[in-house]
Amino acid sequence: MAFPNVSMAGREPPHMGPVAHGVAVLGDAAQRAVSQLAALAADAVQAPSRLSQAAALLTDDGRVGTVWRVTAPFGGLLLGAIGVALGVYHTGLINC
Repeated sequence: MAFPNVSMAGREPPHMGPVAHGVAVLGDAAQRAVSQLAALAADAVQAPSRLSQAAALLTDDGRVGTVWRVTAPFGGLLLGAIGVALGVYHTGLINC
């Protein structure tokens, strides 16, 4: 028994509004991020020494702090940007 292709990948219905489009874009970005993390984990399993080398490069051999101390400001920046974008959207300053 053949199943019809009901996937929405690569398709956008004509009635999709800006909020639904934004959610779809975020879903695609989340899917790419998860696949990249899975690839990173698979690479780390293949060569565990690479993970410590990457951490050493990111932290300048620990001179600028731990991995979490180096990456936390970037995470905060992303969350702040998302908050500002949501605030601007809800105030109606930008018509989408």
